Amino acid sequence: ESRHEQLIYVVCAPLKVCLYSTLYDCSHPDKQKYFLMTFGGSLVWLSFFAYLMVVWTTIVGASLGICDYVMGLTVLAAGTSIPDALSSMYMAREGRGDMAISSSIGSNV
Repeated sequence: ESRHEQLIYVVCAPLKVCLYSTLYDCSHPDKQKYFLMTFGGSLVWLSFFAYLMVVWTTIVGASLGICDYVMGLTVLAAGTSIPDALSSMYMAREGRGDMAISSSIGSNV
């Protein structure tokens, strides 16, 4: 393994431990009955990470002397738009242009 792969593993390890220890893996047939609990748990984790993203953006902006409104309009907007753009690019590369277009249009609604 390269140094880059080792660094990614170390950075992602706490996140994986938290998610794998609190959410069921519903791909197994015996765990499919817990899909609602997994869905609810995923929403809780998503809310938690979104809150942390806003708090960390506020802290970074305050330490750099940048107004909260500017940080919210730039950093947080980019943080919500970049995943949409990446998913659209992935779908386009897979030859599914209709999915790429619907993702781009639907993400802004």
